[in-house]
Amino acid sequence: MISGSWDLDRSGVPLLAELVELVEPGADAVVVLAQQRRVAVLGAAPGVGVVVEADRWSGDLDGAELRVVDLDTGAPVAADETGELQLRGPNLMRGICGRTRADVFTEDGFYPTGDVGHVDADGFVFLTGRRDDMFKVRGATVYPSEVERALHALPAVRRAYVVDVVGAGGGAEVAAVVVLADTDTDTDRLASDAKQRLSSFKVPTRWCIIGADDVPMTTTGKVDKAGLQQLFD
Repeated sequence: MISGSWDLDRSGVPLLAELVELVEPGADAVVVLAQQRRVAVLGAAPGVGVVVEADRWSGDLDGAELRVVDLDTGAPVAADETGELQLRGPNLMRGICGRTRADVFTEDGFYPTGDVGHVDADGFVFLTGRRDDMFKVRGATVYPSEVERALHALPAVRRAYVVDVVGAGGGAEVAAVVVLADTDTDTDRLASDAKQRLSSFKVPTRWCIIGADDVPMTTTGKVDKAGLQQLFD
């Protein structure tokens, strides 16, 4: 079990359920999201929040304001409505080198994180995915991280990476690259199990099973999205 004060750094890869399970209930923990420059915000004070699930944590950020805004209009949305998470506070970075403040922050000083999710009536934050990661399938929005979480919950799956690929009709299809924990499982079984956890349009229609050492990576040690897509060429 992990207890006390820890930073759980995603480093650009999914936060696996088994890592979250190591956190002792009631322990103070920090979920570090996709952008490392936000470590100062989420880790600035003790007791930031308690990790409950891989995609849920307390929105009580001491010294920082959190709001959710509409993806199209930028207007704040009500509880339980999905939008982009934005942060503002004195412990936030002043800017990004080479970019103006107007390029980085909103007019009222909030930083658009690029993370999409919602805050419920109890103040807990639920992450859906990344704004620049989502894609449309038959007009409906798919967040790769949401599909990945569903696949990671399957006992036969060790790791899963989801991308969009061009289908026969020219539209986007959901594609999954999977590292198996159970080598007796095939793609038909994976698709059947995924249907129990996902809406039909989110279930991958293209599958690729590879070894853990064959996952394409960038020179900076992150999963190479373009490399994943090339596996389906």
